[in-house]
Amino acid sequence: MKQDVTFTSSSHKPAQLILDTDMGNDIDDALALAMIHNLQARGECQLLGVTVSKDNLYAPAMVDAINTFYGNGEVPIGMVQNGATPVVGQFNRVIVERKTPDGHAQFPTTHPLGGYMPAVILLRRLLAHAHDHSVTLVLIGFCTNLYQLLRTPPD
Repeated sequence: MKQDVTFTSSSHKPAQLILDTDMGNDIDDALALAMIHNLQARGECQLLGVTVSKDNLYAPAMVDAINTFYGNGEVPIGMVQNGATPVVGQFNRVIVERKTPDGHAQFPTTHPLGGYMPAVILLRRLLAHAHDHSVTLVLIGFCTNLYQLLRTPPD
């Protein structure tokens, strides 16, 4: 027998998420981020930040464009330092640099290209301000940022 479950605001607290992505290798990362934004719009989660493990300027800019498209340009973005995958990828640069006929960005970003903080600093900041066991870290692709975070000394 199937039973329907309904969440109400009094019994359901949105999941707090940090997405770590290698945005640009495949389209799955863009779709996952879009899904997170839609879940956030429904009150199912709160996207605290996004860290990028792909070491080129267009990967976090692509994340920025998606965040901005969904009206969440204020979500902080961190970029890997000394990452192992500097290749631009199939679509990041094309989308970030795409212009309208009048010369404006087709998919605007909130931050300037390259204006992203180091991923480990962002992770430490977000986790330090969160209650213990309250944040879910969702990793897509390489675990470089998590590896670098775990190698830092404690506060």
